[in-house]
Amino acid sequence: MSLSISVDKVYDLPYAIAYGKVNWFVWQPTDISHRSWVNLSSGIKVTQERRGAPVVIEGTSHYSQSLEKELGLWFDPLPIFSKQQFWKSLYLEHPLRMAWASPKDVEILFAAAVLSPLVSWEVNTFWMLALRKNFGENMIEIANCESKEIDTMVKSVFPGVRGMGYHARVLVRAFKDLVDKYGNLAPILEMDARAARKALLDIYGVGPKTVSYTHLTLPTK
Repeated sequence: MSLSISVDKVYDLPYAIAYGKVNWFVWQPTDISHRSWVNLSSGIKVTQERRGAPVVIEGTSHYSQSLEKELGLWFDPLPIFSKQQFWKSLYLEHPLRMAWASPKDVEILFAAAVLSPLVSWEVNTFWMLALRKNFGENMIEIANCESKEIDTMVKSVFPGVRGMGYHARVLVRAFKDLVDKYGNLAPILEMDARAARKALLDIYGVGPKTVSYTHLTLPTK
C-alpha cells in the first residue's frame, strides 16, 4: 500500500522534512543517503530517489490534508520570493519547505527545541530517543519528574552518550513553567503567531532562537 505524489523540480525530501528543522526529531532516515525516512509517531515511510522525483509514501494509499500538513510536501514559497532575488536564489540551492508537524508531536518538538541551543543535534537526537522511549508522546509528564530522574533515563537507554546534567534541570523547569502558566501547549496552538511567540517567550528556558525554531513547526488549527 503506497501513494505516489508529484512534486516540483526543486523539491528534495531530506531538506523538506528534516534538515535544519526541529522536525528532525520526529523523523528517522532509513538509508545512508537519507532518501528514505520513517515518521517515528505514525510509522509512515517516505521515499524519493532524487530531487524533483515523485515522492512515494508507504503505509497509506489515501491523500488527505492532514497528511499534507504533516509532511509539508506541497508548500511552494517561490511566489513569495518573486521580488527577492537573493532569497529566491538561496531557496533554489537549498529548497527548504515549511515545517509542519502533527499535533501529537508538539510536546516532543518543544522538548527538542528547548535542548537544541544547548547541545549538538547528534547528542540531542540520542536524548530525545531516550525520552521518547520513556514518555512516548506525553512529554508533558517531564514536569512531574526530578532532573536526576531524566538524566538516569537517558543513561539507561544510551550508556555511552553524554549525560544531561544541567540540561535536564533546564528541561524539567521549562515543562513545569509551561504547566503552571498554560497547562500544556494546547492554548498556545490556538493563538495567532504574535501571541504564540509572546507566550513561548514567557516560558523558562525559551529564548528568541528557540521560539523561531519551534513556532514555525507548530500545527495550525
